[in-house]
Amino acid sequence: MRYLREAPLAPDQVVREGESWHVVQARVTDSYALRVWLLGQRVDVQVVKPLGLRRWMARTLEQALAPYQDDARGRSRQTRGPNRRPAGRRRL
Repeated sequence: MRYLREAPLAPDQVVREGESWHVVQARVTDSYALRVWLLGQRVDVQVVKPLGLRRWMARTLEQALAPYQDDARGRSRQTRGPNRRPAGRRRL
């Protein structure tokens, strides 16, 4: 949380501190840089609003987790064929 105090997300940033969590409120531009920053925070942040950004975050994290979801035999549901590449991905 200290880094948000030293380098606020926006001039109007407000931080409310709880015992085990903090709420940060700020008007920011929804940009690629913001989304990369949010993903870089991993489990340390939860987007509450706006709803569109919250849904994007949930979808992105679900997609990132999918290759690690194992079936009962310990194999990823995303893999197929003898080369076991994740489904939907192409070799470039």
